[in-house]
Amino acid sequence: MNKGQEGSALGRESVLELRIYEVAPGQLEQLRRRFVAATLPLFRRHGIVAYGPWEYQVDGRDYVAYLVEFSDAEERDRRLAAFRSDPEWVAAREQSEGGGPLTARIDVYPLRPMPQ
Repeated sequence: MNKGQEGSALGRESVLELRIYEVAPGQLEQLRRRFVAATLPLFRRHGIVAYGPWEYQVDGRDYVAYLVEFSDAEERDRRLAAFRSDPEWVAAREQSEGGGPLTARIDVYPLRPMPQ
């Protein structure tokens, strides 16, 4: 588990996202390497709290799933924008995708606590 900040901000106003990547055929190992070498360290640098990643397979297709947590929508937007524009991320993404895209599809599901 990667935790980019001390403790969890999880509360009623927290923004939690489930991100699921359908891995492009033959690209699972490359995606694993990028997560370990670039994605997770850069998440930590930018204060993005991440849980996972986890892998699974359905009908012969590989998937990677993880959760990210933010204190609110404004923090989410600010931290993700900083991550996406980080020159190290841009370079890591370009380098890792030299043989083609690593994902066939990316789904993002915003989650919120169920009323009790």
